[in-house]
Amino acid sequence: MTSSAFMNMAQTEQIFGTHTRHVAVTLRRLPDARLIWLNRRVMHLDPQFTNTLSTQLYKQNLLRQCAYAIPDEIFTISHVQESTSATVDRYGGEGIGCNGGSGRAVFVNGYHVKGIGRTPLVSPLTDQAHASGGAYLEECAREVVLSEIVNAEFPHGAVPVLAIIDTGFVQIWDTDRGPKLERRCLLIRPAYLRPAHFMRALNYVGYHHHDGMVDAQRVALTTQIACEQFGLNEFSAQWENFWSRWAIQLAYAFVHRLNHGGNSASNIALDGQLMDFGGMTALPSWARISMTEGGWPAGQDLNYLIHAQHCAAAMLAKHIKKDWIQAEKWQSLQACALASYQKTVVSELLRVSGLTRQHARYLLNSDLSEQVFAASNRLLGHYSREQFVIFEGMPAPNFAWDLACFWQIEPPQHLRELRGLIELALSKGVFLTQTKILKNMWAVRCHLLSKTRSGLFRENIKEDLYQALDGDFSGKALTEKHVTQVINQFTLRHRLDSKLEPDNAAPLGYAISSSASYALFKDLLDGHIFAMQEWTDEGFEERIESRIVIQEIHNRRINHVQSDESDIAIDFRWDEEALNTNLQ
Repeated sequence: MTSSAFMNMAQTEQIFGTHTRHVAVTLRRLPDARLIWLNRRVMHLDPQFTNTLSTQLYKQNLLRQCAYAIPDEIFTISHVQESTSATVDRYGGEGIGCNGGSGRAVFVNGYHVKGIGRTPLVSPLTDQAHASGGAYLEECAREVVLSEIVNAEFPHGAVPVLAIIDTGFVQIWDTDRGPKLERRCLLIRPAYLRPAHFMRALNYVGYHHHDGMVDAQRVALTTQIACEQFGLNEFSAQWENFWSRWAIQLAYAFVHRLNHGGNSASNIALDGQLMDFGGMTALPSWARISMTEGGWPAGQDLNYLIHAQHCAAAMLAKHIKKDWIQAEKWQSLQACALASYQKTVVSELLRVSGLTRQHARYLLNSDLSEQVFAASNRLLGHYSREQFVIFEGMPAPNFAWDLACFWQIEPPQHLRELRGLIELALSKGVFLTQTKILKNMWAVRCHLLSKTRSGLFRENIKEDLYQALDGDFSGKALTEKHVTQVINQFTLRHRLDSKLEPDNAAPLGYAISSSASYALFKDLLDGHIFAMQEWTDEGFEERIESRIVIQEIHNRRINHVQSDESDIAIDFRWDEEALNTNLQ
């Protein structure tokens, strides 16, 4: 099946249109719009990139196709400006309040554009703070930073942001500290399918008495067209795989304490890629932390998935396969999702404790597996005895977050059971080696992966990004180069994990250039520091075996001789303690 997060223009227009009961709107050209950030990592995946074949022409194409808005009190656009037709997509599920779908976004010319103004699907009951229709520079930059981190670290990644466009308009907010100015922007993403596109908006309160009937028609017609576009069998298989993919994403987010905060079928693509990170926040521990009023706390996130399954069951049975109404079908899908969640929680807990993915697989396939699952649950239970909310900010946990002590000579009592099982497995040859260097690598990996990303606490990243962007620059003084540097620096500063895990090496940090990103490691055998490419400007690499030995590190730049690009990094970060640790 074609990716549900990079549909071409024809597919988008077939699925989202007035013929499928989505809402048509007219947008007007923004005369002073300019592109201030471009995602060079994913632009080659855009079906429209092949029509441009150069970065500069691609930028021009994005502006030509996307730089539009609905005129309002901020977007005072002359009626003589060029106009274009766009579609506001209806969707349902939880997490959208009384709205009927996108409140500030449209599909236009093959792209999903957020921040175009208030759409007709905003409910009259929605408060003004959530109905401005705008997307703002800090918000857009935060979406990029978090989507790039999630794409690099989470098993099924994130729907990428393609670009940020400055509209040329500024919103002035009245705050307790006086007027606050925010640049209104457009967030450009590829066209994608959400599971919520095929669910009813049961709480929708619109302006017309027949909105409920139209919403029901939308579900039936959108599902019909999607089946025709992708094929019934492949579309059905995508739905079956979705639940386990979502479960894996939820489990990874919990263990690595980077919670999405908006766990609903409207904030995830049908292939499991996450999106809409306005509620995402790092967390200080594995306590039962509540991020939204009325929502389940961290560690109980699977409840969101189970509730979404109940919402989807009748729709899928009615419009895709009749046998999906049977209880046995959903019990099976729910059991698979639960198994995926539990296995991911334990394997990622082992990784945060220092093991690589391969080492975790060895241990969970050994005769110690059941004991490891039980010990992991007891360890999580230790931290989950505490519960608090973060509505007014992030309090410090009462139970110390001390997982970094896992490999100390005398670790805290609650860490000893799992530590002992890993050492028992080491003595039994489960990991195919018994060298001291393996424990050294685990200790450094645990030190890095168990760090708390306090810079990604919601209130911290919002303020820091605002000051680095709108807080320091006005008008056209804000350049694409500066926005790119800020986004790269924030992304690198808060990266902890990678899909690359070379043998006999400890992770140190990350580097990025205009055409590639790198994970940095220290070889535990010879002490050399080396880099491995994570992605090039043609996308993330699944497996790159080549190592670039770093010859010199000077003034926050990495120089090496074994590449055509003599200066690979515009910025890098690493863990100083890991770098200076004697690993021999």
